[in-house]
Amino acid sequence: MPENLNFAPMVKKTLQEQIYNELQAALMRGQFLPGEVLTIRALAGALGTSIAPVRDALQRLIAERALEILPNRSAYVPLMSRSEFKELTIIRLKLESLAVELAVEYITIEQLDFIRKINEEMNCAINKSNASKILERNMEFHFSIYRAAKSPLLFKLIESLWVRIGPLLVVPLREITSNDTVFSDGFCNHIKIINALESKNTIKASNSIIADIQETAEWYHTHYNFN
Repeated sequence: MPENLNFAPMVKKTLQEQIYNELQAALMRGQFLPGEVLTIRALAGALGTSIAPVRDALQRLIAERALEILPNRSAYVPLMSRSEFKELTIIRLKLESLAVELAVEYITIEQLDFIRKINEEMNCAINKSNASKILERNMEFHFSIYRAAKSPLLFKLIESLWVRIGPLLVVPLREITSNDTVFSDGFCNHIKIINALESKNTIKASNSIIADIQETAEWYHTHYNFN
């Protein structure tokens, strides 16, 4: 081992890492809308921290293309074209169906009970028109399954896609009409996914997650005004 190595002391999680995780989760949950400008000072105030770690976290998200930068150096949530959305959906279908297929092998009874509870909570939120709760429970449902796949690399890839797609998730909650069933259909698809996982049916599990993603994507193609 060379004697002149000079590594910084290891810490469990830096403040910048915590802020990055908070902003990443906010993007995934649809807390920021497409086109929304994120100023460092406002975020620092909301997070109760100094400007420097917020700036570092934003730069990381910009490097990952989760955010883009304006000429005045402010960050903003990128708008999405129809072709970009279609490409993201195709990739999601491949990666998320693979994660569900892997989860069939590893998921435990306790994990199944947990995701069933999460889905019921999502349904309650749908009935109460609780937008933030719907998005939160939907994300938790999906990622609880993807964690069960025991593939950290695949999990990170899916996470990066949700950071890009997340800002669109809130749109149906603002534009949905009484005739739309996008959320109730999602709840029903989730039940099919749970049943397939419980019965260890890989094909049905994969088909059900594909249906869930495709049906939601179709809503956007029909209703959303892409950039």
